[in-house]
Amino acid sequence: MKTLFFLLSLSCFTIASAQDYTGYCDFEEPCSFLRPINPDNFWEVGEPDKPVILAAHSPDNCLITGATSALDTNMHEFVQFDFYVGTGFDVSLTYLGVYFYYQSDLAVDSDFVDVSIAFDSSEFKSLRYLQEMSFTGSEFYTILDYFISEYSVFSIDTGITGSSDGWESGNINIQFYMAAGNSPQGFMPEVDTVHLKFTLITDSIQSSHDGFALDDLEVSAETWGAVEDMMKEETLSIFPNPASSTCIISSPTLANSIQTIQLYSIYGEHIASLHNQFFDTSGQTEISLEKLPPGTYLCTGASEDTSFKGMFVKL
Repeated sequence: MKTLFFLLSLSCFTIASAQDYTGYCDFEEPCSFLRPINPDNFWEVGEPDKPVILAAHSPDNCLITGATSALDTNMHEFVQFDFYVGTGFDVSLTYLGVYFYYQSDLAVDSDFVDVSIAFDSSEFKSLRYLQEMSFTGSEFYTILDYFISEYSVFSIDTGITGSSDGWESGNINIQFYMAAGNSPQGFMPEVDTVHLKFTLITDSIQSSHDGFALDDLEVSAETWGAVEDMMKEETLSIFPNPASSTCIISSPTLANSIQTIQLYSIYGEHIASLHNQFFDTSGQTEISLEKLPPGTYLCTGASEDTSFKGMFVKL
């Protein structure tokens, strides 16, 4: 099992209600998010008839590298899925889950399938590359959880290789809190499209292996839209962040005041109301996190003419 986690620092942003997006493709009907495959591409949608890959996961068709043909040498062929989930101005993707079944019959350590991701118009980055670069703070949004069931990998962990035990499950889950460094559209995440690419790469040695197949691909996503209202908005400073037991919420505007702070999950579920939070002369109040499970939380408050919003992580 291969699982990747990485976490960058978080930032606060204004949100409204969540909007859901789901899609499913069993490759029996045209797939709305599969980019058209060129006729000379080795990938195709078809009914497998090979020595190892005998049938689709759900009959009759799947996405496969040559429905009846053995692998060729020196191949570098890809298929691409474009998940467009944005629904308008200032609407940004906050969560994406991609779930699929795959079957692999590749020469170990010589032929493999690379999985890579791009956001909007950004450059494609291999998930294996993202793992190596996960602590630089210059490439990523937040948490990527990438799981593909037991498989052999290149010695440098480049991609999926070897033979699976029939059809296996895989998934990719991404949660966006903050766009960092050289993100495609600036400091705050404004992502409405995720591009997912599976690339078959073979060496110069001829083999009789069957290749790689995908089936029953499902995508689930959530987006948040920006709040538009007449109130002034102020970002709450929260530290330490991430935090384990307590954290300090700070706002100069709230000095010498008593406030009720509301806590929400990143998906908009109301978690708790913290009444009678006293902000001292420096505009700080301490809140306890002991009863909160680990996760990411939004905190909000409001005075007569100002709304206050922030985000923190409970370890």
